[in-house]
Amino acid sequence: MTKKETPLVSIYFIDAKTMECRLMKVKDDLKTYYDLIGTDSIEVIARYIDGDVTEIICDEEGKLKKHQYISGMSDDFRETLVGNLVIKSTNPKIPMIVAHYGMLQYSFRRS
Repeated sequence: MTKKETPLVSIYFIDAKTMECRLMKVKDDLKTYYDLIGTDSIEVIARYIDGDVTEIICDEEGKLKKHQYISGMSDDFRETLVGNLVIKSTNPKIPMIVAHYGMLQYSFRRS
């Protein structure tokens, strides 16, 4: 019996220190997201980016850690995200949004 392969998905990875936004193909599993974000506890939130509901994966305990970089903020300033982010979207505008604002800008409106 062969082991079932984990499918690859396209994501944007945002490095919080450099604010570099890269499109990547990665395995769609927890270990991959833990390694990319650099944590052992993730949170998946659904927010609107450029009008589309998008999953943002972040460090669930990031705000409790010292020396974190703000990497995302809602357009009404009610919510901030810190540390590396994984965006489960292939919207080509995401890198432009990050470059323009110096962070991920999204709508707080919950889906």
